[in-house]
Amino acid sequence: MTGDVVLLERLTHNLLDNAIRYNATDGGWIAVTTATADGHACLTVENTGPVVPADEVDALFEPFRRLTATDRLTAPDPAPPGRGAGLGLSIVRAVAHAHQGQAHAHPRPSGGLTIQVRIPTEPATRPRRTGRKNDPRRPGRGAKPNRGRVRRMDVRLTT
Repeated sequence: MTGDVVLLERLTHNLLDNAIRYNATDGGWIAVTTATADGHACLTVENTGPVVPADEVDALFEPFRRLTATDRLTAPDPAPPGRGAGLGLSIVRAVAHAHQGQAHAHPRPSGGLTIQVRIPTEPATRPRRTGRKNDPRRPGRGAKPNRGRVRRMDVRLTT
């Protein structure tokens, strides 16, 4: 797939960070799956956690929005427990949209969320070859760093 490695890493980090922070503390679990289907790369992150009312799910993707009665259930050391700024999922959706993709969430009946991000494996339109020096498809010719094919992505979470 083609995309900005830094942005895709931030998307992945935010999804996993939220899954950890808002997970159930006793017997909680997180499932991460990847797949390709219908010309899209799919990343799905599920967790256990508080029950999320279905009518509040879409609002979680808006900047500065959080569940009304939910504090983080777990927190990394040494950060104190508490609430985030409410930007994580809005960044996830913005990065997905920047890559002509989508991000959707569904509440799990027993608590927690299933969040899926789908990004096309190929750009919707291919840019014309211009032969210009700043052509981003010609490495070493003024190409922007951290852009191109994503072959491997390392994500490190400190918890």
